[in-house]
Amino acid sequence: GAGKSALLAAALRTVRPRHRVLHARPPAAEDAVSWLSLWSPELGKDDTAVIAGRVHELPTPVATRLAALVRSLPGATLAVTAGGVYGVPDALSGLLDVVVEVPALRHRPEDVPVLAAHFARDGVAFTDAAARALRTYSWPGNVEQLRRTVRDASARSSLVDVRHLPPELLATRSGSLTRIESLERDELVRCLTEHGMSVTRAAETLGISRATAYRRVQRYGITTPR
Repeated sequence: GAGKSALLAAALRTVRPRHRVLHARPPAAEDAVSWLSLWSPELGKDDTAVIAGRVHELPTPVATRLAALVRSLPGATLAVTAGGVYGVPDALSGLLDVVVEVPALRHRPEDVPVLAAHFARDGVAFTDAAARALRTYSWPGNVEQLRRTVRDASARSSLVDVRHLPPELLATRSGSLTRIESLERDELVRCLTEHGMSVTRAAETLGISRATAYRRVQRYGITTPR
């Protein structure tokens, strides 16, 4: 859930932009042998980079065959992800040149713009306010939540602004809200992310006093974009 495969794919495309990136996710136990046969021919191709995901789930015989295959192909490069370095099968651990620990996304705000660009469709850009909201959010759902957020937003606009993002990204208090409080917060965020909308104008739109609007902004920890 920390986005290891997405980061690897982004790194590989940076180093070798014209290469294909093949992500081989772990198979079901009964499909392990056919899984290896299906994609292993790609390892020997100069224009293809291969990521084997969650190798800690591979049966030992399959991991052994994969390691033997990598050794038999001069110049073959395989990137792998695992739940931890000690979970990498022994047959593959001896092939590791570089190990990178990837903490949860909330500890890596500098990775958020890279991952957001990776998940967005081609031609999609982010305003400074949207990029700031993505970078400062805590992402309790880790990278999968970021992927859904970016995919949904980029489907709505080729220039993603804060109004295209979920309201909780602009509010520090998102948990332990009643349904009414969540609706109230979302409506206030929706108004405040409209172009040129101030707290005063948002209060008028919602039919509440300016003081009430400010209290609710503070109560929900809403960061109003400039």
